[in-house]
Amino acid sequence: MSGCCCVLVALATLVATTTAGCVSVVSTSSDAIAAQAEPPMSARVREMLESTERTPASQAGDWVAALTGEVGDALAWASGELEHTVSVPAPPVSLYVGTCAGGSHYTPETRQVSHCYDQLERIDTRLATRFAWTPEVRARIALDAWRWSLLHELAHAVLDARAFPVLAEGEAAADAVATLAAIEIGDVAAARGAATYFLAASSEPSAGPDAHMEPARRAALIACLLVGAGELRPESAVALRLDVARCSAEYATAAEVWERTR
Repeated sequence: MSGCCCVLVALATLVATTTAGCVSVVSTSSDAIAAQAEPPMSARVREMLESTERTPASQAGDWVAALTGEVGDALAWASGELEHTVSVPAPPVSLYVGTCAGGSHYTPETRQVSHCYDQLERIDTRLATRFAWTPEVRARIALDAWRWSLLHELAHAVLDARAFPVLAEGEAAADAVATLAAIEIGDVAAARGAATYFLAASSEPSAGPDAHMEPARRAALIACLLVGAGELRPESAVALRLDVARCSAEYATAAEVWERTR
C-alpha cells in the first residue's frame, strides 16, 4: 500500500500524520479522505459510489463525499466501542479503503481493516446473477451490503481487543456483532443488504473450505436478529422459514450479552 491509492484512517489516535500517501486522522471523521488522490476503481464502482443516496445532493458525483457517507457511521461505532472496551483503552485500529486482493478483511497482527472496492464489485456482480434489478437498485443493495461488510471487519477488531468470546466464535460472532451494530447505529439497510447478498450467494457452488459459515446460514443469522429486533417484516421471516418467537429470544439474548461486555 504505497503511493496515493489508498485511504488510511487511524481510529482513536491523537494527531494527524501523512505517510506514503496515506492519511491518519485524529478521529473517526473521514474528512482526510479529501487529501487523497482518487484511488483506482472500476467504472461500475465509481458509478455506484457517485450515485449513492447517502451522498448529499449538493455533492452528487463526488467520490469523496460518497465514501465519507458510506464509512462514517461504521467508523464512529467502532471508535466508541474501542474507546470504552472493558474500561481499558484498546490499541489503535487502522482502516484501508481501496483496491486489494482477496476481499475485505481484518489483519490482527497489524490491527488493520481493509475495506475493498473489489468486494463491492463482487457483491454487485453476484446480485446481478440472481436478481433482475435495474443497475440503480442493484447499486443501492450492493452498497448496503458493502457497509455491513465493513462493520463485520470492524467487529473483528473490537472482539480482538476484548480478548474473549462473545455471542459465538470467530466469523459467526463478527456476523452477529456487525448486525447488532447496524441496528444500533440505525443502518438496518446495511444488514438487510448483507442478508440479501448472502441469499444470492447461497445459490452458487462452494469455493472450498472457508472460516465463514455457509452463505445461507449467514443470511439466516442476520435475518433472525433483524426479525428479533422488529426490523424485518413477519412475512419475510415466514418466507425465510424463520421462527419469529425464537428469533426474538435470540436477539434479546445477543443484545443483553453484548451490552454486558461493554
